[in-house]
Amino acid sequence: MGQSTASEGSLSGLFRRVVTVCQNQFAVIGQVFPPPLVAKVTRLLLSRILNDPVYGVQARVEQVLSPQAPMEPLPLADYLNCLCTVEQQTAALFGMLKARAVESVACVWLSAHFSFFCQRPCVLLIYCKRHRHRHTQR
Repeated sequence: MGQSTASEGSLSGLFRRVVTVCQNQFAVIGQVFPPPLVAKVTRLLLSRILNDPVYGVQARVEQVLSPQAPMEPLPLADYLNCLCTVEQQTAALFGMLKARAVESVACVWLSAHFSFFCQRPCVLLIYCKRHRHRHTQR
């Protein structure tokens, strides 16, 4: 299995786990917490899933796209394939979370925060081009 295929599989697996966790936990949150707290608890869960410095989606995506030494950086073609996977999986995850968030009244927060995250791969691509250009000049 090539580095790109392994990375794409890792990202796809991550997003599948996030979807499963969210679906399960949204149901639990709705059953456990009183209606006024459902949106707040849902927002906390989503924030943790996205932003946790070790296990969050953002951190895991950055680990795949920009591996730390001693791992070699992804070749540009593999990097772009992984970036496409991130964009597709993020868009699908956003759609599922938005639909579920409407049910749990967290849609406004989700739209504001997760839409920004969905746009980050494009920002990462621009950063990567600059970073790789500097890297090849050394």
